[in-house]
Amino acid sequence: MSGLVVLIIRIVLCIAVYGFIGFSIWVLWRDLKESSKSIRSQKASTIILDYGDEQLQFSTPEIIIGRDQACDLTIQDKAVSAQHTRLSYHHGQWWVEDLKSRNGTFINEKLVAEAIVIALGDKIKCATQEFRVIFEE
Repeated sequence: MSGLVVLIIRIVLCIAVYGFIGFSIWVLWRDLKESSKSIRSQKASTIILDYGDEQLQFSTPEIIIGRDQACDLTIQDKAVSAQHTRLSYHHGQWWVEDLKSRNGTFINEKLVAEAIVIALGDKIKCATQEFRVIFEE
């Protein structure tokens, strides 16, 4: 083979490799943009906490329950910590997490040791206060 043919083959292969790399980057970029759009458009489903004779409705992705006035749900009970429990919506589900409260957070009478998923009808107990979970789409 002459040197000119080898040079042309090298140039064609280089163009093919760089074209493949460029196309792969473009496909990954497009998929990343589409997935970020879907994540941004995903909003938290509404959660309703049935608290005695009233129902409290929240549509924010995070709810802090506690005695502190800055909490989303303030409970005036000495047994409840200042920031007792966090409810958060991510990965398409509502999660409950105890915020190192002194009297604990319970789901259906079981102590919450780490963040766990809550389901329709679960009972969340913060010290002596109890809520029943209702979801609304």
